[in-house]
Amino acid sequence: GAGDAFASTFVSALAKGKTLEEALLWGPINSMSVVKEVGAQRGLLSEEKILDYLSKAPEDYKVKEI
Repeated sequence: GAGDAFASTFVSALAKGKTLEEALLWGPINSMSVVKEVGAQRGLLSEEKILDYLSKAPEDYKVKEI
């Protein structure tokens, strides 16, 4: 479920015109939410809720090269 949530959110962000870096920030947020619930769809977040989480994310929640 978490991998599916990441992938679908990542692709959705790209389809909405977000940058690669923005899409890589969106995916883990939905994955985090999904693993808190049981089932294939429970826990999936709306775009509004993802943006809410992003607005509250720690300063170091950024894409960086490793």
